[in-house]
Amino acid sequence: MDRPLLWILLLTYALSGWYDAHQPNPWSFFCISLTLVSENLRWEEALEHCRRQEGDLLAMPSDTRHLLALSELQKTQTQRVWVGLRYLRNRWLWVNGDPMGFQSWSKAGGRSPRDNGEETLPREPRCPALDGSCGALTREGLWEARDCREKLSFICD
Repeated sequence: MDRPLLWILLLTYALSGWYDAHQPNPWSFFCISLTLVSENLRWEEALEHCRRQEGDLLAMPSDTRHLLALSELQKTQTQRVWVGLRYLRNRWLWVNGDPMGFQSWSKAGGRSPRDNGEETLPREPRCPALDGSCGALTREGLWEARDCREKLSFICD
């Protein structure tokens, strides 16, 4: 059994016990299987690789998926990996169609000032250069806009 899946199963049991399918369940149960591929490929090649395995590049619309991906990345020496984030038609989106939801952009993604002059959390880069329209996850847990032709390891979902 994959370690993240085992952790989720144990956490679900520890927090709430097992539930009968006919009983109301206040805790949602989910199963996530991530595969970190150490082969360095361009973003499009990585997407094709994941889809040949009947998966997709990882989407992280929630902090749970983000933390699981980061946990896998921390087990390696890799500095960043491709994920299923792409800038198309003037917006960032997940290639599998998930809503953006949770976000974790690096400072390079841009900052927007608040009314009082303080800066807010980083936000997604607007109109990235053509060579920065693919998304990567860093060891620090941040998202970066990268050149799609760059060769990186990647995470399939």
